[in-house]
Amino acid sequence: MSSSSSSGEQTLQHTPAGATPDGRQIDPNAPTLIPLVPADTRPLARSPRLEEVPAPAKIGRFTVLRELGRGGTGVVYAAFDEQLDRKVAVKLLHSETREDVARLRLMREAQAMARVSHANIVGVHEVGTFGRQVYVAMEFVHGMTLHSWLKRQRRSFAEIAATFVQAGAGLQAAHEAGLVHRDFKPANVMVGSDGRARVLDFGLARAELEPGPAPGLGDMRPAEEHASAVANLRSLDASITVTGVMLGTPAYMSPEQFLGGRVDARADQFAFCVALFEAAYRERPFKGDTLAELMSSVLAGQVRDLPAPAGVPRAVRALLLRGLARDPAARWPSMRPLLAELAAFARPPARRSWAIAAVAATLVGGAGLGLAWQTGAFAEACSGEERLSAVWNHQRREHLAEVAAASGVAQAPAAWSRAAAAFDAYGAEWAEAYGAACRQESAEQLDLRMTCLGERRDHLAAAIDMFQRPDDVLVTRVDELTASLPRIASCSDDKYLRAKVRPPDAAVAERVAAARSELTRADALELGGRFAEALKLLGDAEALVAGTGYSPVQAELSFRRGSVRENEGDYLGARSSFEDAFFVAIAAGHHEFAIDAATRLAYLVGRRLHDAFASRDWLKHAEIYAARSDDPIRRARALTVRGAIANLAGELGEARKALTEALRLYHAAGQEDTTDFARALRFYGDHLVNAGETREAIAQQERALAIMRARLGPQHPDVAMIHNSLGLVLRIDGQYERALKVFKEALDAAVDLPNQRNHVYMTLWANTGFAYEAMKQPELAEQPLREAIAVLERSSDRLLGDNYDMHNYLGMILRVTKRPDEAEVVLSATLARAEKSWGPTDPRLTQALLNLAELSRLEGRPEAAVAFAERALALTRRDPNPANEHWHYYAIWHLAAALAETGEQQRALALAHEARAFAVKQRKDSKKWVSEIDEFLTKQAMKRGGGR
Repeated sequence: MSSSSSSGEQTLQHTPAGATPDGRQIDPNAPTLIPLVPADTRPLARSPRLEEVPAPAKIGRFTVLRELGRGGTGVVYAAFDEQLDRKVAVKLLHSETREDVARLRLMREAQAMARVSHANIVGVHEVGTFGRQVYVAMEFVHGMTLHSWLKRQRRSFAEIAATFVQAGAGLQAAHEAGLVHRDFKPANVMVGSDGRARVLDFGLARAELEPGPAPGLGDMRPAEEHASAVANLRSLDASITVTGVMLGTPAYMSPEQFLGGRVDARADQFAFCVALFEAAYRERPFKGDTLAELMSSVLAGQVRDLPAPAGVPRAVRALLLRGLARDPAARWPSMRPLLAELAAFARPPARRSWAIAAVAATLVGGAGLGLAWQTGAFAEACSGEERLSAVWNHQRREHLAEVAAASGVAQAPAAWSRAAAAFDAYGAEWAEAYGAACRQESAEQLDLRMTCLGERRDHLAAAIDMFQRPDDVLVTRVDELTASLPRIASCSDDKYLRAKVRPPDAAVAERVAAARSELTRADALELGGRFAEALKLLGDAEALVAGTGYSPVQAELSFRRGSVRENEGDYLGARSSFEDAFFVAIAAGHHEFAIDAATRLAYLVGRRLHDAFASRDWLKHAEIYAARSDDPIRRARALTVRGAIANLAGELGEARKALTEALRLYHAAGQEDTTDFARALRFYGDHLVNAGETREAIAQQERALAIMRARLGPQHPDVAMIHNSLGLVLRIDGQYERALKVFKEALDAAVDLPNQRNHVYMTLWANTGFAYEAMKQPELAEQPLREAIAVLERSSDRLLGDNYDMHNYLGMILRVTKRPDEAEVVLSATLARAEKSWGPTDPRLTQALLNLAELSRLEGRPEAAVAFAERALALTRRDPNPANEHWHYYAIWHLAAALAETGEQQRALALAHEARAFAVKQRKDSKKWVSEIDEFLTKQAMKRGGGR
C-alpha cells in the first residue's frame, strides 16, 4: 500500500516493473522507486507500461540497436556512434518524470562520471537532450553487474576480494577527484568479460563540499516525516534507491545517510563494506525485515556475528568492522588503506573461458541501471600487462620492498631484490604468452591456454604474497620459491594441455578453481616453511569441493597435504596422505599426480620409515605410470629415488644402473642445470663412495653442489644436503678437517627453525659427530649428536628411524666416554619408547637391545647381556628383509660374547664362528669386525689351553 501525506496525495509512486512497498517480498533487482518530498503535491502522470514506450530509431547521433534494460528513471539502449564508429550505451531518462528533477539528476550523473577518467569507472562520452528527455552516452561494457557476477556462481573469497579491490579503486579515484558516489552497491558495478570491474551510475554523486545539512550521530531516530514513507519497505529490497527522502539504497546506506544529513567519502566506504560483507558471508551485516528494523540495526551499529565461511580469512572481519563503524571518524581514513589491506587476500578472477562465458550469458537488467551487458562474441584485448597488473605491478613491487626493509630480517631486502627480479622476468613471459594465447582462433584452444595461464598467474600471486610477512625461512628458500613457479611454456604445449583432467561441468569447475587457488597458496606457504598455515588452507580447500565427487582435485589436495606433512616431520601422516593421493589419482586418470605421489612415497618409506620392501613397490608403480605417460623427467625422478634407496641397502649394481639412466634422461632432455639433475648427481656420488671410488665421488658431489647453489642460493636445505654428502665422502677419504669445514659451512648458512625439513640439519650435526669419532675424539662428538637429537625432537614427538638411531649412537658415545650410567639411562629410555611406538616384537628393537647387551657385558653383568642378546636374536629371525641380515649376525656375535662370560663356552664358540663366516663374506669395511671376532676366539682358545 502507498503512504500518504497530510493532503491525501500519494507520496510513494512505484513503476509497474517494480513492486509495491508493502509486506510482500520484493525482487532484489526491482527498478528504482522515487519517493517525493511531502511538500511536493503536484500530480504525477501515470507511469507508462513498458510496451507503451517504443524504442527510438536514433538518439542524437546515436543509432539505437536494441534495449538493454530499464530502471525507475530511464531506459538503457545499445547504440552505435556513427561519428566515432563505436558501440556505446545510451541512458535515456523517462520524460514522464518531473523534467527539472530528472534533468538535474541525470546531468549530475554525467558530469560526475565525466570528471573522472579511470580504468575502474565507466567512461562518459557525451551528455545531451533528446526532445524533452536527457540522455548520456557511455562506454559499452561486455559483462554483467557485480550483483549478477556474485549470484551467477560461487566465488572464492580471494576472487571476490580481487574484484572488490578494482571496484574500490574506482571509488577511490572518484573521492580523490572530490566526488562521492552516494549509492554504491553491486548493481552499480559492472564486471566486464575482461575481468575488469567498473563503477557506474553516479546519479547520486555530488561534490563533497556541496552545501547541505550535516547533523551529528547523536539522534538515532529517522525524521518523522520520513518514517511513514519507509517503515513498511522490506530490507530485502536491496536495490531500491530512495531519493527525495534520503539518498542511497537502504541495504547499503550509512548511518549518516539514514539521518538525512551531509555525507562524505566515508559513506561510500560504508556501502562498500556492506557489499563486501554480503559477498563474503552470503548475508548482509545488519538485521531487519523492514526498513525500520534495518535502520535501527544500522544506527545502533549492530553488525551480525556470523561464522566465516570456508576460505574467508578471520582477519577479513576486522577489516569490515572498521569500515562499518557507526561513527564515520572511526572508519578507515580513506579507501586507500582499506584497499591495501584487502589486496593481501586478493587473487586474479577464477580461471574461466571468457569466450564460453560470453556465449552462455543472458541479457540482464538491474536496479538503477546505468548500463547493462550484452551477449555474443567477445573481442579479447590481447594485452597481458593489464591482467598481470592485478597481481604484479610497480606499486606492489615498491610496497613489498618497504615491507622487507621494515621486517627486521637481516637478509630480507636482498632476498626481495632477487625475488622481484625473478617476478619481473616471469611476469613479462606470462604477459607475452597471454597475448599469443588470446589470438587463438579455436575456442577450445583458447579455453585450455587461458586456464593454464590463469593457474600460472595464481602461482605467481601466491609467491608474491609470501613477502607480506618475510621471515628467516622465506629468506632461506626465496630462490626455490621463484624457481618453483610452473613453466609458462607448458601453456603452449597442446599435448600437455589436453592431458590435463578437466572438471565435468561449470558449477563444479568454479568450486574446483577456487580450491586450486587455495592449493596454490598452500604450496607457496609450504615452500616458505609455514606448515600449519598451509594445512589450514588445505582444509579450507577440501571444504570447497566437498560433495562434488570431483576426484582429481582431491588427489591434488592429498598430495600437497602429504608434502607438507613430510616436510614438518610427520612421516606417518605423510605416508597416509601420499597413499590417498596415489589411489585417488589413479582412479581419476590423473596420472602425473599418481607418479609424483608414488615417487615421494618410495623415498619416504625407504629413507625415513626404513621400509625397503614398500619402497620398491612404490617405485614400480611410479616407473610403470611414468613409462605409460611418456614423461622422461618423471621417470628420471623415480630412477633417482631407486638409486638412493639402493645406496641405503648397499645394492651397488642396482644403484649404479638406476642413477646412470636417470642422469642420461636428464642429459637428453637438456636438464643438466636443474635441481633434479643435481639431486641425481648427489646420489650418484653417494653410490661412488659405497663402491670405494672416493676421488670420483668428491668430484661429482662438488659438481652437484655448484649446480644446486646456483639454482637455490647458499642457504637452501637442498644445498645443505649436498654439503652433507660431500662432507661424508671427505670423512671417509680421511680428510677430516676439510669434512668438518664443509659441515660447518652448511650449518652456518642454515636457518634452523622448528619444523623446517629437520632431517637435513639432523644429518649435518650427526655427521659432524661421526667425524669427531673417526678422529678419535668422542668427547667432541657428543655435542653435535645432541644437536641432531634436538632438531628431531623439535620436529615431532614421534619416535622415527632417525631419532631412534641418534639416541642409540648417543648411548654408545656415553659408554665410550666412560659414563655407563648415563648411557644405560639413554638406551633404556630409547628401548621403552620404541616398544611403545612399534610394539615389543618389531625387529627394529634389535639395535637398542644389542647396545644394552654390550653395555651390560662391559659393566660386568653378563646374565643381563645374554637376556638382551637372546631377545635381539629372536627378533632378527622374524625379520623377512634380506637387507637387515647383518643385524642377525650382530646379534649372534653379541650373544656369543655374553655367553662366554657366563661359562657357556661351547655355544659361545659355535656362535662366534657363525658370525665370523658371515663377516668374512662382507665388504672390506667388515675387517674390523673380523679382527674383533678373531681376538675373541684367540682368548677363548688360550683359556682352554689349546689352539683354535
